Amino acid sequence: MNDVLPIIKLLEHAKHYYIICTDLEGKYTYINPSYARRFSHVNQQLTGQPSHVTMHADDYAAVAAAGRQCLQDRNLLIPVTIRKHDGNGSYIFTQWEFKGIFNEDNSPAGVFCLGYDVTDFIAELSKKNVLLEDASFRQSHVLRRPVANIIGVMNLMKDYQLPEGVAEMLELLMADVLELDTIVKSLAADLRR
Repeated sequence: MNDVLPIIKLLEHAKHYYIICTDLEGKYTYINPSYARRFSHVNQQLTGQPSHVTMHADDYAAVAAAGRQCLQDRNLLIPVTIRKHDGNGSYIFTQWEFKGIFNEDNSPAGVFCLGYDVTDFIAELSKKNVLLEDASFRQSHVLRRPVANIIGVMNLMKDYQLPEGVAEMLELLMADVLELDTIVKSLAADLRR
């Protein structure tokens, strides 16, 4: 426990970071004031409660796995994303680092967890993904369609007897249109990655 005490002391009153410690059964043994304020809607007294009371049921397994993993080696920090009840019938997204807490005899004693709210970041990322999907659709369909139509018409024009010099201009124009087509396809592929 002594190795995490300086971190707890340093960040105990942080406004943006949550600190919790649990025992080996997953019950809260310590929560900082920021965590207590944010999740008091679940229970006014979280210390002693099972840590799963604040989280989405689908995240229990990932949290248990991260807890087991960090107790295998005292030097490991294990990242995990956990959805927490927001008090309004929905969830916030939180990102955590788990570290095992060990007794002087090197036996596991619990888990130290440092986390923060990433809900706004995930919402912004979702908006950007929608914009990227829209841009990808526009690149691959809206912009690509007229380019493909021009290529088609130019291919048809090759079958006609064209005035001298026009065939050469058509070939030069076709090279540029094919280059544009390659660029449009490449941009669409880049946006889909």
